[in-house]
Amino acid sequence: SLSHFATSLAVCFGSCLKRACVGLCLADDCCPDGWSHFGSRCFMFFRKPKTWIDAELSCIEIGGNLASIHSSDDNQFIQDTVLRLTGSHWRVWIGGHDGVEGVWQWTDGSPFDFNHWNYGEPNNFRGEHCLVMNWGAHLWSDYRCTYRLPYMCSSRPVPKTRTRH
Repeated sequence: SLSHFATSLAVCFGSCLKRACVGLCLADDCCPDGWSHFGSRCFMFFRKPKTWIDAELSCIEIGGNLASIHSSDDNQFIQDTVLRLTGSHWRVWIGGHDGVEGVWQWTDGSPFDFNHWNYGEPNNFRGEHCLVMNWGAHLWSDYRCTYRLPYMCSSRPVPKTRTRH
């Protein structure tokens, strides 16, 4: 309702300690608590290292997939988020894989229409089939899927629930 929105906005802007208005949704769609909204999607970073497949399964369990990246803005947002939360450019699993060698795709089924590969990558060195970001000069590399790394999930926003009075 409008009064709830106004109250939430006043509380948010009235607090000098808050850097962002968590849980305040201005759009028709919202990200669940704990997720960050960017562009048309929601993102959540997980520090606990997992293999690529276990990271993907964890993302699926919470309604998403490992993150797909479709623009330099998406890529920068994820890099900035990892840096803000960890203080460094940690290597992070995202949702790219080449289950068919050399044919890269995203686990969420979206088009693989952007890349940020490091020079000479992907190279399938010793059977690398999963995509890691922040390799080398903060670029992408293929990596062995059995390595354990932190990861970034993404999902679509959920429709904002509307209450009637």
